[in-house]
Amino acid sequence: MSDGTSAARTDSAVERKPGDVIAKKLELVRRLAEGGMGALWVARNLSTQAEVAIKVLLPHRSDDDHAAERFRHEAEVGAKLAHRNVTRVFDLLVDDDGALVLVMELLHGRTLEAAYKEKGTLPAVEAVELIVPILGALQHAHDRGVIHRDVKPSNIFLDVDPDGHTTPKLLDFGIAKETDSTALTQTGEALGSPKYMSPEQVRASKQLDARSDLFSIGVVLYEIITGENPFDAPSPTAALAQVLELEVDPDPRIEPRLWLEIQRALSKQPYERHASAKELAEALSRAVGLSTSSPPPSSRSGPPARTEAKPRAEAKPFPPPPSTQDREAVASAFTAVVPSVGPSRTRLMAAIAAAVGVVLLLGFVIFGRSSKPEGAASTSSTQAEGGAANANANGANDGTGASPAAPASAANGDTPPSVGDLDTPPSSAPRATRGVPRRRQLALPATTRSSSGSAGGGKPTAPASSSGPSIARTPGF
Repeated sequence: MSDGTSAARTDSAVERKPGDVIAKKLELVRRLAEGGMGALWVARNLSTQAEVAIKVLLPHRSDDDHAAERFRHEAEVGAKLAHRNVTRVFDLLVDDDGALVLVMELLHGRTLEAAYKEKGTLPAVEAVELIVPILGALQHAHDRGVIHRDVKPSNIFLDVDPDGHTTPKLLDFGIAKETDSTALTQTGEALGSPKYMSPEQVRASKQLDARSDLFSIGVVLYEIITGENPFDAPSPTAALAQVLELEVDPDPRIEPRLWLEIQRALSKQPYERHASAKELAEALSRAVGLSTSSPPPSSRSGPPARTEAKPRAEAKPFPPPPSTQDREAVASAFTAVVPSVGPSRTRLMAAIAAAVGVVLLLGFVIFGRSSKPEGAASTSSTQAEGGAANANANGANDGTGASPAAPASAANGDTPPSVGDLDTPPSSAPRATRGVPRRRQLALPATTRSSSGSAGGGKPTAPASSSGPSIARTPGF
């Protein structure tokens, strides 16, 4: 019975053709593709005439409760996510034959896998511009506790708008895992595409988290830049072994700065990768010189609008002038500080001036003491030289070498006056003058006194000399 029912469902599914009506709402237009769980069709809403995409669960999977549960789970997860880079889910219907129908937005374009296989490898900047929006979709899903677990080029769709812009969109949350639910993951079951699975996903680790999707993004980015999958192998089992063991070497087609970020995303241990999809997106953008201040353009398609021009930075306005209260606050603070500084500086300047005055006073005293004896000694020496010269001159005049008045003075018992006493009065003694040269005193013939002059105080007279006229010495000369 069940075999007959299954056969009938299979026949009806095979016989689905354009024009058939699904769930009394949608008319089939054309068949797009068929996957492991369902067939993808373009359908038209009979009420609004809007075209949509529908995924119909294959009949041979309808009896599989696990497959049906996954189909329903994809519908619930898709409806929970509302992001410009995630395909929107509108409804979940049940056909008359019991087939589940998932109604989604209709996209126009092709998958990333088909695009890079047709055009060849992509430049690094273009590849990053396509991947960064997908990382934004993953961050949106991760924030809501959803891990995609099947990120690959065939699940990234390049949706082309009527104006030519391309928007990358993430497809197929059929095997997505919610972090707060493990109902859809059986023990020891590894789900995903072998060449794009993370090491912890291969091991079916219970600690699987959002960083598993970052590993898959690293594989996708490596592949679309180089044209080769780093874990390509002849069989799925061999591919899983390489994911676990193979360390990917740098490729000369990838710039060093970009390679550092891809290599980090391909780390075997989750804690060695970027902490989040947002962090990876920012790191990739910096590596190729894209701005990270605003989200990258969600699209780019061929010639139209390769990159949007960056807006010029607006000039920042000058800060407003300080208010009256601010000025008063500054003035009061300055007044509070200045008095504590002023007296100290005044006392310091007074102390310096006093010290300079003391030093100058000591210099004058010391200099005066040191210059006074030198002047006296010079005066005495000059007087002695003058007296000796006068005595020698007198002796030469009389032929005896002695003064004529000397016997008279000796006979009277008086001490004869010295030549210096007669020639230089006390008031005319030379004074030591700083910086003024002393006068040179001439040695002149000594004058003689008569006996009467000696006794009575008469004026001295100079005796006649045959050698020349006598010269009277001017006192004080």
